[in-house]
Amino acid sequence: MKIRLGYVSNSSSASFSIPSFLLSDDQKEILLDINDDGQNEMLREFLSEKLGITNNYEKPEYDYPRNKQYHRFFDEMVKNKEWDDSRWSIKEDFDRQIMWGATLMDNGSLGELMKKIGIDMDMVEVKRDWGLVKAKHPLAIKHFYELYNRWYKMNQEEYASIKTEEERQLWVDAGWLEMEKNNPYEKDIG
Repeated sequence: MKIRLGYVSNSSSASFSIPSFLLSDDQKEILLDINDDGQNEMLREFLSEKLGITNNYEKPEYDYPRNKQYHRFFDEMVKNKEWDDSRWSIKEDFDRQIMWGATLMDNGSLGELMKKIGIDMDMVEVKRDWGLVKAKHPLAIKHFYELYNRWYKMNQEEYASIKTEEERQLWVDAGWLEMEKNNPYEKDIG
């Protein structure tokens, strides 16, 4: 059993989104490669080390060239026990043009890795149990504003297609209908 002494700033869950068009292929590759949502580790290692293929998650567009320097940053963090994050599920959504990830226990190591590989943290939107940390980069603000409006419209259309009153009530009770109604970037757009 491990016992940690001192201050630990865990949240029970965390997620992030970054407009993918603001990232380099190298940055996307390392984020996708640390994805740990249950993929067979031996297969991942074989594809990466033996065949030079990374992030081949059934889609060839995930096949970014491996950046050895960025992986050295990650390996050093692991070696120096600076990598405390639990398993991240990280994906690239080509339709919405975002990289996003989620984890159950976040200790902030991913944020440090992002800084080391040159990701401007102003481009990143972070959601934790206690709230939303909005992106501050002008292009990210514009993109997230449009996505929130798009998600709200999709929710409205899906709700309108529901046939049973029971399922409609489920949506209302769960808050899905109002989920994106208040666009957090409304005031930032001006």
